[in-house]
This record gives sequence, C-alpha cells and structure tokens, in this order.
Amino acid sequence: MTALFPILSLFLAFSTATSTPPDSVDAWLQRAQNAVACGDWNGSVIWYGRVIETDSLSAEAYRGLGQTYLFMGIPREARRFLSRSLELADVWETRLALGKLSFEMEEREAAQAHLEAVIKEQPRSTEALGLLGELALEADDFQTAQFYFRQILLIEGETEKTLTDLGVVAQRAGETRQAIEFFRLAAKISPMSLSAHYNLAIAQAQAGNFHEALLAVNNALEIQPDDLACLRFLGVLYFEQDVCEEAIEAFQKVLFQDPLDLEVRIGLASCHHALGDYDEAILELRTIVTLDETNYDILLLLSNILQEKGDYEEAAHYSARAVRLAPDRPDAYYLLGLAHQKLGRQKEATEAFQTLEELRERDRGMAAGDSLSGTPPSDGSPR
Repeated sequence: MTALFPILSLFLAFSTATSTPPDSVDAWLQRAQNAVACGDWNGSVIWYGRVIETDSLSAEAYRGLGQTYLFMGIPREARRFLSRSLELADVWETRLALGKLSFEMEEREAAQAHLEAVIKEQPRSTEALGLLGELALEADDFQTAQFYFRQILLIEGETEKTLTDLGVVAQRAGETRQAIEFFRLAAKISPMSLSAHYNLAIAQAQAGNFHEALLAVNNALEIQPDDLACLRFLGVLYFEQDVCEEAIEAFQKVLFQDPLDLEVRIGLASCHHALGDYDEAILELRTIVTLDETNYDILLLLSNILQEKGDYEEAAHYSARAVRLAPDRPDAYYLLGLAHQKLGRQKEATEAFQTLEELRERDRGMAAGDSLSGTPPSDGSPR
C-alpha cells in the first residue's frame, strides 16, 4: 500500500505542473466559456466579471461578457462591453458580435459596416454573409442579397436554410418560377421539414399552380397534421377555388385549436354564405362581433347577409351600430337606409340616404381638392 504513495505523489505533482491553476485568469475565462456553452448566463457574467476585475485590459473578457448580454437580450450592456473590447483589440469576432447586435437593433448602417469588416478578414464567415444578405433583402436589393446567399452556397453546399433564403429572394423579386425551384430543392434535401413544404406550397399558389400547391401543403400536414399556418393555407386554397366544403373542414380544424382566430372565422362565414347557409354564416359573424365590437367591416357584412336572409330588423340594428362606431363613413348609412325602407320606415330611410349623399358629396369634394392641389388622393391609392 505504501509503495503506491511515491507514484501517487509523482502523478499529483505532474498534474499540478501541467494544468491551469484554478485561480488564474485563463481558468476563469475557461469557466466563463463553459458556462456560455451550458446556457448558464449568470455563471458566465460572474466569471467574465472576475477576469475584468483582475485584468481590465482583457479584450476577450469584454467580448465574452458582451456576447453573453447579447444572448440574454440586454442590448445596452452588450453594446457597452463589446465596444470596450473593440477599443482594446479590433478583431473580427468582436466586429461580428457588434454586427449581430446592430442588426437586431435595426441599425442597418452600423451593422453593414461591422459585417463588411468581418468579411474582409474572414471572407468565408457564413454568419456575416447571411446577415449581409438579410440586410440587402430588407433594402429590396435582391441582386446583392442573392450574391451573399450564393457565397454561402459555395462554402457550405446546398442546405435547406440557404436554398430557402435564395427562394425568398427570388420570391420577393417576382421570380416565382425560380423561387419554386429553390423551395423544391429545399424540400428534397429536408423531406421532413414542414417549413420547406409550406414555402413551396405558397410559391406554387402564387404561380397559380393549385394542384402543386395542394400537394405541397398536404405534405407539410403529413409531417404535422395540426399546424395552424398550413391548415389556414389549405382552407384558403380551397376557398379560392370555390371548394367550400373542404375549406370549411380546414377552417374548423384551425378554430378547434384557436377559437379566437377572427380571420379564419371570416373565411368560414364566407364559405357558409357562398353555400347559401345563412344561419351558419350569421352565427360566425355574430361571434366575431362579440369578440371584436369595433370591427366596422364585419358589422356591415353581417347587416348585408341579414338583409339577404330577410331579417331587416336585425340588419338595421347592426347597421346602426356601424353608424355609431364610424359616423363619418358612408357605407353603413346605405345599408341602414335599405333596412328601414324594407321595414316601411320611410322617414328613417330618407334620413339615412340623405346623410349618405352628404358624406359622398364631401368625399367627392375632398378628392377634387386633392386633384387640384396635386396631392395624392386621401385614401393613398395611386392616381
């Protein structure tokens, strides 16, 4: 037993001589980096802070602390420590972190300056290239955006993300056929990616390819049958083709998960109305009005369908609510006048139609004034 002691002593001595001292700056930096890797932001702050207390010129510690605050979503502190790190040492890693921060803060010029500096030193930094591509896309500079994303393609090869980015650029540029090809490749590379099939479905629909769009969105739903975005899109696809029974089924699946989705309820009401099922359409619209009492357009739609059904008293009620909600808008007065007319209330009908004409005359005068002054129409539409 005692014979082991010399060997153990030698081992401990060797271990101590070759490892980082537990209270050294390098050890604290390593602990901070390990904390970041584990998502332990508080631990990272503590260890980087300890390094800075000991070595106030450690650019690495300032950068690490700034990156930690960036991960934590505290941009002011992130900028403070990253800027100090850059003052101490202008290295591309700090520039990249500042570029990401500026990008997230929507400071386009600062982000671009930092990221371009990164690319000069690290031309294969796919993270910097990707952010520069996003900046170009936000500025509708599709040619530059495509250049950056194609650079990533050359570096990494075909990945779902890069193909999707290129597809989005083509889609935004109006190159729908090219977008379809990129999205199709993304779906082929990642057949179990819901977003890849969904993006392809949208592009196919934009190209007017109903069948292909239907196949793509159903492929997405095979991966995740309860995905709300895909179910909504499926319902819209069918509704636009006047296949209301299938649209209703898709919309009802959405509402089962999200009963407060007012847009889907409008779609569902429209489907029932198209099928001549007035009671169901009215029920959905009443539900919307209950959830959103200030929805002027839904009040008008509900009043209109009630008139089609022949329920003029209730139609007048909802038209009057719309009038009270927006007394300067003419549309509700027309429906209110019609309802009063059907109910034999000539005085009320005349008053509503008179107000309607006064508001229309006002709008015509405003439009004429805009035309004479050379200003755009008040509704912002092109002349």
